[in-house]
Amino acid sequence: MRKINDSGLSPVLGMVLALAIIVGAIGIVQQFFVPAWIKNDEWNHYTQLRQDFSSIPKLIALTASSGNPNVVTLNLKVDRKSYPFLMSPPDTGTFLKAERERIWINYTERLPNGSTATRNLSLTTRALIAEPKYYYLPNEKFFYENSLVFVRSSGNATLVDQSAFTNRSFTIYIFDTDFDSISSSDVMAIPLIPISYGGEIAVVNATIKFQSLYPEYWNRTLSEMGIDVSRQGNTVTVNLTETVLRIAVVATDSTSVKLVYKPYLYFSELTTFLGDTEIIEVVVLDQFGNPVPNVQVNGSTTIGLLGSSKNATKITDANGIARFVFKATEEGGGELTFEAGGNSTSADVTVITPGENLWDRNMNNDTLVTSPDFKWAGIHAASEIWLKNATQISTKENKLDIYFTLYNSSTYYYFEIHASEAGDDKIWIWRYRNTLQQLLNEELFDSSKSDKIFTPDGINILDPTYYKDCDGKNSSKWNSTKCEDIRDALSQVKWFLQNATLSDPISLAIQDIKGWAVEIQII
Repeated sequence: MRKINDSGLSPVLGMVLALAIIVGAIGIVQQFFVPAWIKNDEWNHYTQLRQDFSSIPKLIALTASSGNPNVVTLNLKVDRKSYPFLMSPPDTGTFLKAERERIWINYTERLPNGSTATRNLSLTTRALIAEPKYYYLPNEKFFYENSLVFVRSSGNATLVDQSAFTNRSFTIYIFDTDFDSISSSDVMAIPLIPISYGGEIAVVNATIKFQSLYPEYWNRTLSEMGIDVSRQGNTVTVNLTETVLRIAVVATDSTSVKLVYKPYLYFSELTTFLGDTEIIEVVVLDQFGNPVPNVQVNGSTTIGLLGSSKNATKITDANGIARFVFKATEEGGGELTFEAGGNSTSADVTVITPGENLWDRNMNNDTLVTSPDFKWAGIHAASEIWLKNATQISTKENKLDIYFTLYNSSTYYYFEIHASEAGDDKIWIWRYRNTLQQLLNEELFDSSKSDKIFTPDGINILDPTYYKDCDGKNSSKWNSTKCEDIRDALSQVKWFLQNATLSDPISLAIQDIKGWAVEIQII
């Protein structure tokens, strides 16, 4: 019988033993290290997706505020590395859903002319939900809704607190997508296109109801802010008073939201004097209360002229405003009508002969106002405030400082005017409406206009062309945005004067005038 050669057995046993060690090592790596490595890959994806979702509120707000498109980038691919001789789970994707949520808004708006209008809106927005597929990490979902970002696994954790709602204003972001759901294992770029933005609605009172995937957050957060809020199921109800409401619409497809717009006037009645020229501003708003630029507005009048004829066409500017020039060329009553987007608005016009409604004397029938006991009553259907013949009557007061109030039974406008006959050649005006400051340190233009306060020509402080920022586009001082603010502030006073009636007239009272005399004329 042959004996086995020991020298031949050793290499075989050694090879078997080495192979067993390698297989065992691979098994240990497969069992203990690969899960840790894969889990790390999944954690990297989780961190990236969390960061991507957290950027959504900022990008939507930026799109709505600037009017410029942006892009949200979401990394939906869970990328897992492959290792030689080891088994790794395949790459997976993320399920992305655009959940429809309803918003109902009922509000009473305070219009620029002081009247109110009640509106009802029923809107649909989208909440984004991302659900990545993990093998080792817990399956969590990321949510975006109304500027809030949170994550849900066994509970809810806030990633980005809401920024749309404050004690002073409520911003509703309507977000629309061209998809309902999608499953992807790639990087997804979601375009953000501004559809409607830039408006501010002055709200007397409002009730806002909206559906939410995290209603307890809204109920708790808004309640802590002192806002009247309640919750029923997944619907949150908010009651507001005296606030600013903004509704911004952002979509992934520029054609997904159809805008319906119509023109509005800042007044319902206009009384002016024969020979006067009035700037008529027509603002075009869409159904969300936002201004619509580059829209044609067609105007017509049955009395006087719009420019050089009875009809005129203008295009709205970036603020949705079209400006017409009305010329009071004939006495009587008529109507102004403006049309845009298939909708129209109108206002009654009355043209009268100047003379009857002219206030240029105080109670003592003196030409110049010299003391704070000066008061007029019964002012109505006026549109201009002239200051003339300012004269220094005391050597102690080198500058003209005059303070006066226009008021009726419900509203008052308080003016401060400061001027110097020599030196800076400027006049500064402060203006308040019911304690609300609206013009601060506004400068009338150079001596070619402002110095007329010291002459019989005088200045009309309600004429915006007297102001530095409204002196013309060819001037280095031209500031169109500031000019709009000045025009709005002055047009409110003008409307206040024009629409005063004999049953509720306006009074003017001098609060203070030191060391000077001045003639005030209201026509």
